[in-house]
Amino acid sequence: MKRSDRTSFELTEHAKNRLKERVIDEKEVEEILNNPVMTYLDILTGYTVCIGPRTKPGHWLIIIYEKHNQLKRL
Repeated sequence: MKRSDRTSFELTEHAKNRLKERVIDEKEVEEILNNPVMTYLDILTGYTVCIGPRTKPGHWLIIIYEKHNQLKRL
């Protein structure tokens, strides 16, 4: 899915289900992908981990994704 000039990402069914059950908007995901507070590389899996604050006070969102060309697959 093309989101903006800055971020293209695709949600797996697992990610879609988790966002729905936790009432998290895809705009929050995009904001954290564009402006993470912390970013790590999991050297065992090769996945990238981004962490950022949610719009819900006191809550943080942890996003794990893999890159395919310019597309981030969550």
